[in-house]
Amino acid sequence: MAEYETAQAAGFKDRKTRLVVFGILQIIFGGLCTLLVPLVILGMIMSATVNKGNAAAGASLRMMIPGILIYLLLAVWFIWMGIGSIRTRRWARALILISSWLWLITGVLGGVFMLVLLPARYDQMGESGPDSYFSQRGGCHYEVRDDGVYGRVLCYHSGSACPVL
Repeated sequence: MAEYETAQAAGFKDRKTRLVVFGILQIIFGGLCTLLVPLVILGMIMSATVNKGNAAAGASLRMMIPGILIYLLLAVWFIWMGIGSIRTRRWARALILISSWLWLITGVLGGVFMLVLLPARYDQMGESGPDSYFSQRGGCHYEVRDDGVYGRVLCYHSGSACPVL
C-alpha cells in the first residue's frame, strides 16, 4: 500500500497557483461582463435620443433584453467558474474545458463561414454598391475592415455604424 501512495505522490504536480491566477482572471472577466450591462442600456438610451424622429431606427427594449441576458449569464458563468477554480473544485476544471472547446470550435467555424459567405454577399450586390443594395431590402450592410491593429466587422444601418466584432 505504501508503494502505491508514493507512486501517486511522485506524479503529483502542485498547480494551485495557476488555478488561483486563472480563477482571478475569470472573476475579472465576469466583472467586465457585468459592467457591459449598463453600457447596453446606455447605448439604448443614446440611440433613442439620437433617433427621436425615426422610431424604427431606435433600439427598443425588446431588442436589448437578449444582449443584457447574455452578458448577465456570462458574468454568472465566469464568476462561478472563477470561484470553483480558486477553490480547486474538480467540476470547475471539467466545465471550463467543455465550454472552452465549444467556444473555440464555434469561433473557428464562425470565422470560416464569414470568410466564405461575405465575398459571396458582395458579389450579389453587383455594381450598385452596398448602400443601394441594403437600402432597397431594408437590411444591414456588413463591411470587413483591417485597420492594421485588428480586424473588425462593421454593420451599417440607417446611416450609423455599429461595431459587430
